[in-house]
This record gives sequence, structure tokens and C-alpha cells, in this order.
Amino acid sequence: MEVLLESEEQMARSKSKNKGKRQRPNGPRVPLPAAVAEQTGRLLTERESEWLKRLVHDPASFAVVEREVHDQARRQADLYVAGLLGRTT
Repeated sequence: MEVLLESEEQMARSKSKNKGKRQRPNGPRVPLPAAVAEQTGRLLTERESEWLKRLVHDPASFAVVEREVHDQARRQADLYVAGLLGRTT
């Protein structure tokens, strides 16, 4: 069975107040967990210099940078779990 993620349109609709009936996801295929793990390292490494520059120039931005790192890691963790679930079907 092919497992798909929600499309951008579906995600936007689910965040609105008029949720209505949920539809079957019609976005891209769920990636394999190993691919997500590799992507996670790459994404964090790519953003590292940006985060470091902001912290050096504005140490008070720590809370914002910390939130961005956590948000990025959480999105990747969600993809990883989706990949695990996709492998079970």
C-alpha cells in the first residue's frame, strides 16, 4: 500500500476553522526513514551557519533560534515517524 503525505492545500485547509471532512492525503509519497535521517542532518547543517551568525550578532535571539531548531527537528521527526508507519503497511 502506498502511503502519502498531505498536500500543501490539505495542510492549509486543516489549519483553518472550517475543517470539514478529512480527505485521504494526496501529496508526495512518504519517504523512507533512512532518507529522512539523512535529510535531517543535511538541513540542520545547512542552517547552522545562519543560526550561528544570528547568535553572534544578537545573543538575545537565542530563544527564536532555539524555537526554529526545534521546529525543524519536529518536522523531520514527523516525517521519520510517517516513514516508519509507511514501512509497516
